[in-house]
Parts: sequence; structure tokens; C-alpha cells
Amino acid sequence: MDAVHDLLGSIPESARLSSTAAQSMLEPITYEDLCDAFSRASPTSSPAMDDFLYQLVHLMVTTPAYREIALATFNNALLHSDLPPLWLEPYNGLLMKLVMEHARNTASSTIGLLLDQEKAYDRVHPMYLRAVLLRFGFPVALVDCISHLFFDNYLVVNVNGFLSSRVPQRRGLKQGDPIRPFPAWLSAFIPNAPSANVKMLAYADEIVCLLSCPTDLQRLQPHLHTEAISLSGASRIYDSVWREVLLQHHITSWHDARSPSPVRYLGFPLHTSLAQRDSYLAQLLEKVQQGYLIHQQRGLSVPGKSTVKLWHVLRVLTVPASFFNSLTSVISSFINLRIFPRISTDKACLPRSQGGLGLISPQIQQSALQLRWLRPLLCQSTAQILSNLSIILPRLVGFLLSQHPTSSPFYRSPPEQLDHRFPLLFPCRRPNLLRHNESSWSLLFKAIDRQPKDFSNTVASVSTCMEIPLASVILPSSSSVELFLPSPEIILIHPNLAKKFLKWVKRDDIQLSPFFVRAFIRSRFSSFGRFPLLQVEDHTVVDPTPFVESLSICSSSSSTGLRRHASSTKSYRRLCLPQVDAKPPLPTPFRPDIQISWTDFWLLPISHSCRNSWYRFLHHKFLTNRFSIVSSQISSRLPPVPYALNPNGLLDHFLFSCPSKLLVWQTIQYRHLPFLSTPLTSFDLHLLLTTTRFHIGFPRSAILVISATLFGFLMGPSPF
Repeated sequence: MDAVHDLLGSIPESARLSSTAAQSMLEPITYEDLCDAFSRASPTSSPAMDDFLYQLVHLMVTTPAYREIALATFNNALLHSDLPPLWLEPYNGLLMKLVMEHARNTASSTIGLLLDQEKAYDRVHPMYLRAVLLRFGFPVALVDCISHLFFDNYLVVNVNGFLSSRVPQRRGLKQGDPIRPFPAWLSAFIPNAPSANVKMLAYADEIVCLLSCPTDLQRLQPHLHTEAISLSGASRIYDSVWREVLLQHHITSWHDARSPSPVRYLGFPLHTSLAQRDSYLAQLLEKVQQGYLIHQQRGLSVPGKSTVKLWHVLRVLTVPASFFNSLTSVISSFINLRIFPRISTDKACLPRSQGGLGLISPQIQQSALQLRWLRPLLCQSTAQILSNLSIILPRLVGFLLSQHPTSSPFYRSPPEQLDHRFPLLFPCRRPNLLRHNESSWSLLFKAIDRQPKDFSNTVASVSTCMEIPLASVILPSSSSVELFLPSPEIILIHPNLAKKFLKWVKRDDIQLSPFFVRAFIRSRFSSFGRFPLLQVEDHTVVDPTPFVESLSICSSSSSTGLRRHASSTKSYRRLCLPQVDAKPPLPTPFRPDIQISWTDFWLLPISHSCRNSWYRFLHHKFLTNRFSIVSSQISSRLPPVPYALNPNGLLDHFLFSCPSKLLVWQTIQYRHLPFLSTPLTSFDLHLLLTTTRFHIGFPRSAILVISATLFGFLMGPSPF
């Protein structure tokens, strides 16, 4: 404990919480606090392993009859050391990417020291954690709560359904437990704390120290097992700035753009060249392929570990389209194992209710993972973001604003005062320096661009519309006139450019978006017509919030009092899926608008092999060696005219139109469905097997099972 006290004694008094800040952490929880907290809760997730849904918690907390009970429960938990767990996810991966991009843009000589702590700790002792928290000025009551939360845990052993009595775990805080580093944690409670420079990123034993000059290295003398990385990727700074001082401290490992592979930090590759990135992606793709080879004989999905690793990396790492093409090829080979013709990946990514397999597209999933940052970025203004307690969001927005030019002749607001949501919503307003694929904003831009947008019902002020680029207020399908980004030289050469554009609008060569036209209609004319137009109270206010609300990314409340929840990653993926016509064509005399009931298809109690054969028939991917031989024999004997009119006639003939096959179907009907007086025809069978619908009232599942069994008997098992 003497060593602990010596260590804590070096913490300056300025780092301690003030008495006012410490006391504010123990103020009673109010009903408004609970409503505000649960208004941001997910409508679909469960808060814990007990499957106690957030909807139920929100209902119980916000119901007036339970208000007093809810307040008493939460306040008693705070005062009596019984707090629910709160896990905060670190942003170190994205923040490190932002730091390296800033170093490249400014040609900085700053380096990062990767301190390999060799398991800095196995467990944090309760007494050590308590001493640290008290040293930083946390109130004793809150320290008791945290100690009780982490260290007073019990286990119950389940043996064949019999539960043992509670057994105390008596474990410390393990390395890797998702508890945020103390500096970032404390900054949330220090009122009016100034924004400090990023000097260190820490998570468990993964530490990166950012050194701007050799004198910064003097503070890190005890840490000898290190690796230095050039944040900008420049190799010249090693000999000119860092070589001598690094060797003095026995640091011989150096990484820059000439290194063959990237440095790993928290599982993310810190690459300073495209060759390093491609090397890492090749290794990642090889791991996915190895998992595919291992599991292809077991009928399982792509192995979980590879998938989790892939999603973890794609949250931050920008990858080229060639990597996604290779990855999609591996996934397609897995789901089309022993299947020919192959089912397209676009069709397999459709929801099961639309005839797909519910496969997750890697490209769309990468964009869906960006919702973690898009939601707070879109739901808050620039002023709110810059005062946010997050360690990454204010720096991310500040970096975006710093890349804008100091002045612009095309817009009213100065670029540095522009709301950061304009570049997100309108691509033409993005700084040129952030439009490349390696930018920290590139994944966020791709995610927002991928989602379909409909601003036709948006009501915005005139000042807001004047901040939107001209290319974004033109309906793209209406114009045959090619537009390009103007420059000051063009304005000087063509002073009548605005008149020319208005002439195109009057001639209807160019059509403007409804939100833009609506903003300039005078208020006295807005009530004319069958559908009065909504008006903005103050047209001098610049506010992109109406455009954000139309995206459904953020939760909002309507004028009727109904609350619209924020879109989930699942709903985002569905919005971004390409439109694929999954409806099988029906021959005459059937109506072409008859839709297949995919819900009934997936609920049928049939074997996997039967469902597999039927599914391939529905998507016209039905071909085996036996069918190839028979089809060649049939095509050589039958007249070509009927099958030229109906391309699927050959398959229909092979399955049920042939007189011998139709006789088999009618025999099945006679034995198993005697209540059907009219014999089944080939048209009845085609309608039934193509849409799972039938015009005669009888137990549909019976003939569906029989038909699927016939497919399985004819074609043999070919599981996905």
C-alpha cells in the first residue's frame, strides 16, 4: 500500500473533482431524469441476459401510477450501493484513425509509442480501485456503489437443472472488463473542463502515447518494451528527429509507410500505406476462407469468430471494393455449395419474407455499423456536439470544420460557422480534403449516402435552402442539362449564369425539388388549393433538422404525440438493399400479379432437402445431372414452339406436365386427397408450387408436403 500511496500522491490537486461536482453526482434522481434516460433506450434490445425488455422497463418507469416506486427504487440503489451496470464503449479505434489523418494532412513529425504492457494487470484489487477513486475526489457513497457492483458478485451453479446456493466470486476487476480509462471517465464530471490535447489512448494493456517532440519521451523512460510508429507515415522523421533519442532508450522497433504490414491496436490495423492495408485484408480474407473450408461439410454459416472479427474491423477500416468482391465470392461459394445454377448474392440478401435467405451484405453491414456515430452526429447541432462529453465526437466535428475553406463566395454562412450536418446530408458541401477513401469521415459519408432519401415533404426555411448546393435541389431524373460545380472564374466569365439557370427552370428543362420551391412561396399564397402548405415561422434561421427527421435515423415526436423510434441496423439494411424482383413469373392463364406467400413457405413442416428443392424451383435455379440428361432427351423430341413461348415450360414438363408425371400427381390426389372431385391439372400444380396458393378449399399443407417430397425424391438431397 505504500507504493500505491506514493503513486497516487503524484496526482495533482487540479485533477481532483471539486466538492460541488462530487456532490452533484449524489443528487437525487428526478422523474424527468428517468424519462429522458429511457426515451433514448432501444425499442428492441434487452438490457440484460434475463430478457427483460426495454419496452417493459420504459412502461413501468413512465406510468404515473408507478412513478413514486420507480423513483424510490433508483434513488435507493444509488444510496445503498445497488447500481445497475453501465458499460461505456471506448472510441479509441476511430480516434486513432482521426489522429493519424490529422498528422498526414499537417506533415507532422509526431510519433506514437505502443506500450506493450505484457498483461499490465490480471485483476484490479478492490482496495486499489477504491483508493484511486477517492484520490480523484469521488464521493464515498458512489465509491461504495462501484465496489459493490464489481466485487460483491455471486455465482449460482446449475447442475442438471438443480441450482446451488450462492457462491461469492471474490474476483477483482479483470483485464478487458469494459470499464473506461479514468481520464475520459473523469472528464464527464468536471464542469466547464477545457478541451485537452490527446496525449494517450489506453484500453486494458493496449496503450498508445502520442509524442510531439523528443522531450516528451523523458516521461516514459521506465517503459522499455515499446514500438514507435510514425503517425503521418513519413520515414524521414526517424533519422532527422527520433533516431538518436529512441536508441538512447533502447527502442529499436520503428514503423512507417515502408513497413510491410500495419501495426495492430485493439484489433484495428494502423496502416500508413495502401500496401500495408492490402496485406492485412489479404490475411483477413484468408481467415474467412479457412473458416469456410472447415465448416462447409457441417452445413453451418460462415464461422462466428471470423464474422465477429470482420464486423469489428469494418466499423473503422475503409476497404476497397475489390475486397468486398472477394468476400462476396467466398460467401456465395459457401451458400451455393453443390448448387447449380447458383443463387445470386443480391437475391440471397433479401429478407426471408421476400424470398431471400436473410444473408447480410458486408458492404451494407459496414454502413450499418456507422449508425453508432451517425445517430449522435445527426441528432445534435454543432454547438451541442462541441460541448458533448464524448472523447471522439467533438474532435471529429472539429476536424471536419477545420477542413472547410475560410471563406466561400457561394453561400451566406461562413464555412467555419456551418452546421456539421450539411456536409453529411449534401455531398457537394463536403470539404475536398475529406472526400478520399482514407478519410476518417469516408465511412460516415458512405453510410448516409447509401440510405435512400426523400425530402419532398420537408419544410425548410429560406436561409436553410440557400445553404444547400444547387445540384442538391434539382430532381435528378428531370434534367437533360449537365451541370457542374461552378468556380469564381465561371461567375466572372458568365455574369448571366443565374439568368440562364432560371430560364431552364421556366422552360421546365430543370425541375426543382418541392422543398426548395415551397420555401419561396409567400405565406399569403400557402393556403390556396386543396392541400395547404406548411410554413416556417422564421426564414432567417439556418436549421437542417427537418432534413434529418425525414431520414428516420434519429428518434422524434410527431405533432400528434406519437414517438418515432430511431432506425435500427436491421431496418437500415432493409432500406439499403437493392431492389430485386423475386416474384416468379406465371404463365397464362394466370394473373401476373399473384404473389407467392413466402411466410407459408417457410412455415411448412417439411425436411430441409425438400424445402431446398422447392426453393430452387421458385427461383429457377433447378438443375441436376439427371435433369440435364432428361431435358436434352425431351428437347430433342418435343416441338420447340410451346417452350419458346414459355422458357420454363421444359422444367414444368419435367416436373408435372409430362403425362406420366401428371398421372403420378393424380394418383397421389386419389389416395391422399379423395375429397377433391376434380382431377389436378398441370396449371393447378404450377399455381400451387409457384405461389403456395390454390383456388380450391382444402388443407393446403397436405399437398404442399406431398409436392415437396416428390421434389426431394426426384432430385435427391442438396442442402444449402
